[in-house]
Amino acid sequence: VVAATQIKGLIERMVKADALPEDKVSDWKKRIQQQELVEKIGRAADAGDVSSAVILAVWIGSGLHGFAKDKAKALVYYEKAAEAGRVDAMEQMSCAYLIGIRKDVEGSKIHALRWATAAAALGNGLGMGTLSALYGTGFPGFPKDEGQAFKWAVKAEELGAQKSCGLWRLAIRYSRGQGTAVDIAMAETMMRKAIKKNSSAEYVERARAWLVSRGLPLE
Repeated sequence: VVAATQIKGLIERMVKADALPEDKVSDWKKRIQQQELVEKIGRAADAGDVSSAVILAVWIGSGLHGFAKDKAKALVYYEKAAEAGRVDAMEQMSCAYLIGIRKDVEGSKIHALRWATAAAALGNGLGMGTLSALYGTGFPGFPKDEGQAFKWAVKAEELGAQKSCGLWRLAIRYSRGQGTAVDIAMAETMMRKAIKKNSSAEYVERARAWLVSRGLPLE
């Protein structure tokens, strides 16, 4: 990658020689500013600045500001930020080990549990949702606990952190009495919230089917 200063110098020379139309000069200036910003954030992240590490992780993970989309590389920066106590980075790490690109790493659920527990303790709703999922399935050395799974699912929902999938699962817990007493009214409420959230076509359809199967109106 050509350094921003080199590009800038080249553009300045070409402008002085009237070698570029004015609209192209404007485009190149924007590109220079972008690359200077990327280099600044990159230097700060590598020097240990936590906020810069998260920003860089988002850019790399989403393929923004000229980066090729690379989830694995993004996690390197998320991990730095998580180790430094950044709660949203902890959330990203827990998801990566549970359902993301590190889910097949040996001991991945233990790592997911570590980061989800840390994020939940700091009040992060998505960390709570991940913790609920781990308690709901269990794994060797970590027994399934329906009561804890329900508890953390409710906490995540109260913070507005549950997506359609999580809301549907919480509704099923209410309808089947998993970790709580059977409560069909609350199950219906959660199914309707799953539909309204509309973050997953699959779980919206499952929620709609649940309502229809019980003769309940969709609206």
